[in-house]
This record gives sequence, C-alpha cells and structure tokens, in this order.
Amino acid sequence: MMCRPFLFCSVLLCLSTSTLASSPSWNHKVNVDLGYVDESDRDLGHSDGGASRNGYVRLTGQADYQVTPDLLFMAKARGFYSTNSINLEPEEGGQSSDGYLALQQLYFTMENILTPTLSASIGHKRLKENSGLWWDRNITMASVNYDRSLFSGFVAIAEQVNSFRTDGSDYQNKDTDIFRIMAGTSWQWKYHHYFDVNYSYINDHSGAKNTRLDEVNNGIDLLDPKTHWIGIHPHGQYPINDNFSLSYNGQYIIQKGQVTRYETGNRQVSTAQEKDVDAWLVQSDLQLEFNSKYQPVLGVQYVTTSDNSDSDTEGRFFQTGLQSNRSRITANGTSITRYNDAFRPELSNISIIGTYLGIKFSETINLNLVVNKFSRVNSDLNIGYSGINSPLVVGEKDLGVGADVVVNYNNAVNGDFFKASIVQLRLSSFYPGDAYSQQDGKKHRIWLNWRVNI
Repeated sequence: MMCRPFLFCSVLLCLSTSTLASSPSWNHKVNVDLGYVDESDRDLGHSDGGASRNGYVRLTGQADYQVTPDLLFMAKARGFYSTNSINLEPEEGGQSSDGYLALQQLYFTMENILTPTLSASIGHKRLKENSGLWWDRNITMASVNYDRSLFSGFVAIAEQVNSFRTDGSDYQNKDTDIFRIMAGTSWQWKYHHYFDVNYSYINDHSGAKNTRLDEVNNGIDLLDPKTHWIGIHPHGQYPINDNFSLSYNGQYIIQKGQVTRYETGNRQVSTAQEKDVDAWLVQSDLQLEFNSKYQPVLGVQYVTTSDNSDSDTEGRFFQTGLQSNRSRITANGTSITRYNDAFRPELSNISIIGTYLGIKFSETINLNLVVNKFSRVNSDLNIGYSGINSPLVVGEKDLGVGADVVVNYNNAVNGDFFKASIVQLRLSSFYPGDAYSQQDGKKHRIWLNWRVNI
C-alpha cells in the first residue's frame, strides 16, 4: 500500500521531466497565512476541557508549467504548523493536526484531444462543484472534460491513492478503499439560465467483518455503501429592472443503491446487515440583488432530506463524502459555510431553513451574515456527522439555531514582492435546541486569517 503514492508521483515526475525539455513557460505563486482559531468543545459542556485556542502559520506554493500549447503540468504543496492540534478546514475533509507537509495537487491536463472542446486530466487534483453539496476535495482521479460556449461536462473515475501528507490525516481511514465515478453537465439554455445534471457513484470495498473492536473505536467505520446519486440543478437570474434582480437556485437529488452495516459481537465485527438505499434531498435558494450603494444581497435558503427508514430500507440521505457545503452564495464572491461554521452538519435526516445578507461596503471590504434554523426530519433517528458531539433526545426535532458573520478585507498591493493582502474573520455560534440534552451550553468557532500573496 505504501508504494502506491511513490509510484504515482514517480510516473508524473518522469512525464514532466521528459516534456520539460521543450523549455516550457511557467507561473508560480506563494501564499503565507497567519491565523488564530478559538473553538469551544464539541459536547456542549457535558465534560470539562475540549476547547482550543491556537495560532498557526500556513505556507502554500503553486506552480504550473505550460509544457506545450496543449499540455499543462500543475503542482501545489503546503506546509502547516500550529501551536496545538487543530482542525483548520473540516469542511475540506481534514482532521486535527499540529503540523504537516502536504502535496495537495499534482496533475497533467491535455487540451485539444480530437477536437478543441475536449480535454483530459490525470493526477491528484481538486474536484469542485459550485454548491459544495456534491464534491469539493483534492482526490486522485482521471477525467475527460467537454467545454463549449453553452454546454460543458465531465466524467471522472477516482480512488484516493494516499493522503500525500506527512501526518496521514487529511482523509478518512478507508478512503483508499472507495472507488468513485463522478460526472456532471451544465447547459445554458437561455441567457443567465442554466440546467445542470450531476451524478456520483461510490463502491466502498473496504469491508469490516472480523475487524477487532479496538480498530473500530480507532476509526474503522461500520458502513459500506454502494450507492448512486443523481441530481438536477436549475439556476439562474431574472433582471427585474435596473435596480434589482432575482436569482434562483434549486437541486433535487435522489440516492439509490445498497448499504452494508456491520454489527459488533465477541469484541469483533461479526455480522452484517444489508439494506436497499432509497433517499432524496431537496435544496433551494432565492435571493434579491440590489444595484445600489453597498450592492446588498438578501436571500433565503432551504434544504430537507428523506427519513423513510424501516427494517428493509435505509431512507436517510447521506452525502458523497467529498462535500464541503461551502459556496459563494452572495454576489461579493466570498466562499462561506452555508450551514453554520460551528455546527457544520452533514445533510442527513435534517431540515434547514435560513436567511443571509451580503453587503459590499467598498472594493476591499465585504460582509456576510447567515442565520439558520436546524431540525431533525425523523426525531427517532440520528443525524449525520456534525461539529457537535452530544447525545440527541429521542422524540425531539429542534436541533437549534446557528448564526455566522464573515468579514473580508482584500487589499491589492502593487509591490515587487507582495501582491495582495487578504484578511478574513469568521464568527460562528450554535445555540442548541430541545433535541440536545444539554441546552445551557453553546458552540462557537472564531477564525481570523491573514493571507499574503507573494
């Protein structure tokens, strides 16, 4: 298993060495991040300790080589150090660490394959979908892409080769045993109006039978899905008049397949129960964009999932495992956590209704406010993974309320060394509802980050 990442890197580096002989053009950039994270414990006060206050420094370097007019080689690496173990970007699949070196991306892209509209990529790269509900992660993959002015799409196969990180903790323990197929299309059927279709398939071939119970407790999960997701995604914008416009965004996703759930006994995983998966998710946004001073954006968002579970069917929707639930939901271009930075729930057995406001005070300063109300769809079943580790009360649906404030200061610097300076402040709080047994506690997460582009 350990030789797989080295073989993968060797192949790409050999290819790059042979092609670099043609004197390619290249570009590079370096980002330096200094930051501070203050996060309360995940159990809402059930036990002492668990809160963290840490500073960190993060160095990210990126280089791309235009080997030929049709061949691009790209690499991206990162170094990270923190005063203590923290999880800086949990929505990107990370786990707690106090320091690491990482190879984030390493891939080739070939353009003009057969036609100018067709390209292909192979390597470890970022796969991102704009809503963040499907995928937003670095993963080892091979993809074919099609791009015309009104229609675009891709098909990819992927399986994580390795974490490519010295501490080995930026991916789940069994990600190397999950085979994936992903595809997406986007059609601009009318000016400012789009219709997208996304598809994802996973085959978890890790298996857990005969696994020791202590290994289960150390992170081996007890769920092996083989499921399909397919979703439609209409989105667009209606100009009402010269003063404001109405934007819409909606998704309907169905999930089908099978899931194997392992049970424990005699200090090891001994039996397995198989269920058919029959689940769905509905998500929508409506927002008004005002063409006036401060360019305010006012929006509402809603998402709900299925809950029709029984002895033969798993009806709780669960996401692909590559999601971030982060997107640029306001017009000022800031990527924020849609569903509360402190809570960060997976969209499983959950219903969320919220509102948000975006204000652009100037070309350098913008502000985003987001408030969400969370409920369980089925009050007898658990929700998916979240930033809260506290027991749920059977029969209670009210999970709580989350509030977020995100402020950005972006200052371009026309210097020979420094190119830009970006400061972001995230303030997030989660106030638990009746579904949590400990209601006098709350969860907060404060993140201050200063980035300098070199």
